[in-house]
Amino acid sequence: MKLKAVLEVSIIIKEDESVEEANARAIDKLIDVCDDWLNNDGITPYIKIEYDVDFDYIKEIKLLN
Repeated sequence: MKLKAVLEVSIIIKEDESVEEANARAIDKLIDVCDDWLNNDGITPYIKIEYDVDFDYIKEIKLLN
């Protein structure tokens, strides 16, 4: 089984902004949010947890139950 934690931030792309500039702003915002959260007791960012479960593992669990 694999577990993935995803941190997410959103930005609104400005009308005259390139994709590269928007990507840089999104990364900067993610860094700021994480830095504030970890170092300044800031608001906990949205963290999405995703599980990738192997089909054989699911069958094994069903047999146990």
